[in-house]
Amino acid sequence: MNKNLRAGASKIAITPPIGFRLSGYEDRIQGSVGVHDELYARALVIEDGVEKAAIVSCDMIGIPKELVKEVRREVEKNAGIKGDSVMVVATHTHAGPDFDFSNGNYLDILTKEIAGAVKAASVNLANVRIGAGKGDAIIGYNRRNPQHSFFLVPYPEGVRDSEVTAMKVSNEKGNLIAAIVNTPCHAVVLGSTNLLISADYPGYAMRMLENTLGGVPMFLNGCCGNINPVHTEGAHTVINNKVVRGEGLFQEAERLGNILGGESLKVLEQIEETTGENSVRAKRSEFSLSVRKDVPKEMLDMLKQIDVSRSHFTLYQNVLEGKDIITEVQAIAIGDIAVVGVPGEVFVEFGLEIKKKSPFKYTLVSELANDVIGYVPVPEAFKEGGYEPTATIVSQDAGAKITHAALDLLKDLKES
Repeated sequence: MNKNLRAGASKIAITPPIGFRLSGYEDRIQGSVGVHDELYARALVIEDGVEKAAIVSCDMIGIPKELVKEVRREVEKNAGIKGDSVMVVATHTHAGPDFDFSNGNYLDILTKEIAGAVKAASVNLANVRIGAGKGDAIIGYNRRNPQHSFFLVPYPEGVRDSEVTAMKVSNEKGNLIAAIVNTPCHAVVLGSTNLLISADYPGYAMRMLENTLGGVPMFLNGCCGNINPVHTEGAHTVINNKVVRGEGLFQEAERLGNILGGESLKVLEQIEETTGENSVRAKRSEFSLSVRKDVPKEMLDMLKQIDVSRSHFTLYQNVLEGKDIITEVQAIAIGDIAVVGVPGEVFVEFGLEIKKKSPFKYTLVSELANDVIGYVPVPEAFKEGGYEPTATIVSQDAGAKITHAALDLLKDLKES
């Protein structure tokens, strides 16, 4: 028996003030000097008359766990949605604010803005139909090229995932209320030389969809821990053996955004809304991960210097003390479509496994959901070396634990 779905969506600017240090590159210590394009929190609220859930996609490098907790509290209080049914994800742009160097005022405002996006979506509910589809767009490559000691160079022979999965939410007249687009690729086209605030290629892709279809398109970055844009080498975009700078970086971000946006548009326009059971179900599961015991000396020295004001202080203290970290996975299902959120920068192999083994017809996997725990490499990467396994704080079994927890949640939701 079908349940009548209702949904609402909203988009709220969350751009920090000019001067904030940008995230993603330790050697980029200058503050931002301008805004190239605004950052947004995009929210979708969907309910079946009994259960209600919310998904928020934020143009940020990641969303710290403590900030997510505050958002969930605000949403419970002001929007009447259980915190356990609220998923907050980051698009992973490296041209947004660095929380470790952000003052408290901005973080307080950001919390209220993200929660406010959910509130705005929740007061604008309408009867809807949903559907999903799949396409393919090559915007990224595996970046662990074994010919380079630190990797971070395109490796076309490596494992990658170019699948684009899209979910469509339309009102009874067929007008788009919201769309969710999911594919894995680091949002690092702009690189370390850029000092302008930007949503990188996901921002261009979502603008294309919004300008064409209306509604609120939102991006969920897939498991892209080892996936970079096609022309990215290290911290730079390199085309025809030349490091791209300035406006050329935004042209490349727009090009990749247009590829993703164009394929997403095709998929969305071909979707026929589902006619099966469309109940809304949401679950989250907390569990522990072991921290690595073989912490590299350079990382150890860095962790010892981090003070209590930094957003990841507690996380880093756990590493120094050898204590497990507590994190979570979360899944939201609407009919035969599931959105599953995993923490950290997870290698693409784990995302592929979750999608392959999911009991749902369509599964959208979002990394950097509800927590930031750093890289989650496959065990083989620890043996190979390179950037990600050197920078990670978790042990080699973290990816398997996250994958199993996600699949268990999906199974529970399918059977509920």
